[in-house]
Amino acid sequence: MSKWNKHAIKANQFAKHQHLFRCPLCSQPMRMVECKSLLCTNQHCYDLSKHGYVHLSSRAYKTKYDKQLFASRRRMCNSGFFDPLNEAMTNHLMEFMKPLPGRTIHHYLLDAGCGEGSHLSHIQEKLTRRGISELTGVGMDVSKEGIAAASKTYPHPLWCVADLAHCPFANQQFDGILNILSPSNYAEFTRVLSEEGCILKVIPEQCYLEELRYLYKQNKNMPVYSNDNTVSRFKEHFKLLNAERVTYRFALNADLIEPLIHMTPLSWGATEADWHRVKEMNLTHITIDLLILCGKK
Repeated sequence: MSKWNKHAIKANQFAKHQHLFRCPLCSQPMRMVECKSLLCTNQHCYDLSKHGYVHLSSRAYKTKYDKQLFASRRRMCNSGFFDPLNEAMTNHLMEFMKPLPGRTIHHYLLDAGCGEGSHLSHIQEKLTRRGISELTGVGMDVSKEGIAAASKTYPHPLWCVADLAHCPFANQQFDGILNILSPSNYAEFTRVLSEEGCILKVIPEQCYLEELRYLYKQNKNMPVYSNDNTVSRFKEHFKLLNAERVTYRFALNADLIEPLIHMTPLSWGATEADWHRVKEMNLTHITIDLLILCGKK
């Protein structure tokens, strides 16, 4: 398929679901025009990129999340590293999206802080296989690098560069919101979530990547990890329906050591000595320990 055809298909997708969007500058409705731009009623214009995403942030943000980190995270996701987590999140979403006899409902799922898009794409595939055929996924992230990688790799969701503080979406559009190991903006999440929708926030537990954490914190005064404040803040904004802890050990082969190291912000403060210890310790397994908070309004 030519690049032009791919661009046209993506433009048609945005046009079909244009009711989801509102202008991040003035909050007015938007529509797709000439198969190339989202335009609001005040004439603020956002072009569809050649890779099929829309930049809906009022300014550019510089983050530490770079191409190497996103490529590493995609490699780990595609290795099965997060499969049990994605399966658990799919189970929670099915409780809200399961088909009803004689009714066809189109569902919308937002991944807020989607990075390079692997979680949303994998979960959307799982939901589709379970019978949720009318489903549109939307991924947003402040990182242009992440959204560019997502749009090149996963064609089905709609991708946009956007700021959590100014979500470019109309009120109550989403049946589900994913917020996976990412910052939150609960006021905006409450605004765009439908009345009967659910939010799934994933946060680390004490043993998440403990093998790496142990190495990086040696000889450093690092506090004991606690997510109590994060859980409390979630419960201030949403009714907590379920808190599921997902814990398992993932077998590593030698080819996965480097992407494992590079996929996590844990490595940002690492010294040369830290890197050397990780590479020399011959890790055979890594611990995944995450908490899924399932809530609704």
